[in-house]
Amino acid sequence: MSEIIKSMGMLANWIEKHNWKIYYNQKNKDGRPVFHANTNSKPDMLLKKNSANILVEVKKGNKHQDILNGYQQTMEYAGEYYIGRTNYNIENKENLEINAFVLATQYSLSGFLYNDEKQTSWMNNEWIEREHNLVEKPITHSVTRLMWREWKEGAYSDFYNIQRANKLAEGIKCPSKEPKVGSLICRVNKKHKVTGEPYLLLNSNKFSDMTQDGDIYPFD
Repeated sequence: MSEIIKSMGMLANWIEKHNWKIYYNQKNKDGRPVFHANTNSKPDMLLKKNSANILVEVKKGNKHQDILNGYQQTMEYAGEYYIGRTNYNIENKENLEINAFVLATQYSLSGFLYNDEKQTSWMNNEWIEREHNLVEKPITHSVTRLMWREWKEGAYSDFYNIQRANKLAEGIKCPSKEPKVGSLICRVNKKHKVTGEPYLLLNSNKFSDMTQDGDIYPFD
């Protein structure tokens, strides 16, 4: 079993406990259903609950390069979807509205993305601790904010918004809503206790508790 498949299984078992349906990007020995795309290159997992659809790029997280590659792929997947070049479906039915593209690793279950962050201190961020009872490790914090910034006002934003405008002018249909980008980690509270609660850390400071039911996720 490859390390990526092993990491996917760990993440899937964790998320499934909170009533999410998990789909893989390929047939698998875990027996989980498969989602489809109109391209061979696609994220590793689809997480679905009610009307929420989250696509996850999974990396091992053992090397810093895993985080850099995961960052780049997550941004590219989000951009290709936003300009209407890529679409996703289940059982070849109607295309899904994707709410967010996120990066995760096997270490997401411990509250961070990169293995070497085990040795680093938790950051002090009064607003996050006060509003979300959550602390972060520095590399996870930085790569997540870099995704947010690039998606809203950086080179990725400029490139994909130009591409989107051109395609709309050509009469090509694009998704009506812009997806969010970010990371998926376990919430670690300000007492540094790993809670077991999966959280979406999305741009515009949207921190979403995935243990909740209903359509309460902050995608708008």
